[in-house]
Amino acid sequence: MSLRVFVALLVGLAACGGAATPVATPAPVASNTTPAPSSTAPDATPSTVSVVRFDDLGVSFAVPSGFRVQGDDDLAARIRASANPRLTAALEKRAAQKKGIPLLSLAKETTERGDGLSVTISVAVVPQDATAAEVLAQQKVVMGENLDTFAVTEDAKERTTDGVSGTELTVKYVLHAGGEAHRTASFLRIYVRGGLAYVAVAVWPESAGRAEEARLMLDGLHFYPPQP
Repeated sequence: MSLRVFVALLVGLAACGGAATPVATPAPVASNTTPAPSSTAPDATPSTVSVVRFDDLGVSFAVPSGFRVQGDDDLAARIRASANPRLTAALEKRAAQKKGIPLLSLAKETTERGDGLSVTISVAVVPQDATAAEVLAQQKVVMGENLDTFAVTEDAKERTTDGVSGTELTVKYVLHAGGEAHRTASFLRIYVRGGLAYVAVAVWPESAGRAEEARLMLDGLHFYPPQP
């Protein structure tokens, strides 16, 4: 699998971000969860956190209350609404092969128009010698080719989490959905371990001011030794 095919998938995932769809009641986070201590969100409102574990991969993610899990149908519908046909086809091909699909896709509950926060954690096979910096470099090229007014707002920086090397990039772009243009901001973190790339993407409306919350959300991603 080439890096370029993989990052085409990532652009499709990024294109499903933006304002979250308001919901009345959150769906269960996942069956494989363990409670964690309460945390405090940026607005100082206490929230309960559940930790979702993927033991076969050695990855966990802390999910605060107020987020709902997006199912496959929900995610696919958002991608079809905002990604171009070439990216949609790439995503559908990868999904059919059961590779490069999201582990976890979350959306923050909101009733305010132009607000919201989406977070997607995904994993895909990459060449054994690939690095996070190489995957990110390709990602920047493909995003620049496919996302309207794409721009880097904060240069890439190295980021190591639990001994796993990674990199982080802050970007902005415009998504088109429902006949409207949505100015969007995003954090992208990529980690590579053992021939697998782990990608955490947080997306929110640029005007919503959720950068701090988005960064704290991505800090909930952790690695540990896989458990067969």
